[in-house]
Amino acid sequence: GHGTTGHRYRPVAVAFTAHASDPEAPRGWAHEQGTVLVVDDEVELLDVAVTYLEEMGFTTLQATDGPSALAVAAGLPKLDLVLTDIVMPGGLHGVALARQIRQQHPDVTIIYASGFPSSALNERSQLHIDGPLLTKPYRKEQFAEVVCQTLAYRYRPPA
Repeated sequence: GHGTTGHRYRPVAVAFTAHASDPEAPRGWAHEQGTVLVVDDEVELLDVAVTYLEEMGFTTLQATDGPSALAVAAGLPKLDLVLTDIVMPGGLHGVALARQIRQQHPDVTIIYASGFPSSALNERSQLHIDGPLLTKPYRKEQFAEVVCQTLAYRYRPPA
């Protein structure tokens, strides 16, 4: 009940313009395929992530909390990637959400997102983050690099 809340809005009007023939273009931009579920309770950041992913060529689905993300994932025959915030309302944080989604989609790749650095998350919540962490707010180049590299390596947590 005390303190200040601030919001920063960043433009998303710049489109990905990289092409396969451009030697400076990161590999994978505008050539990716697959279905991505984006989960974030901050609607502005959810919209930014969805925009970036769609510009990269992905089909996107979205949810604003863990329970609704589980409902979306349950209806999918295949899910390639989940990009989830870690700290969310609804009684289900991102790490627990990832565990539950993996029960239905064992081959899914998970990328976590947070405004907190991983060391602060570990100290604050004692959560073990078993995948790449994308720092918010998103920078387009960093976002695309993390997504492309993670899918290229198909990160899998230890069993």
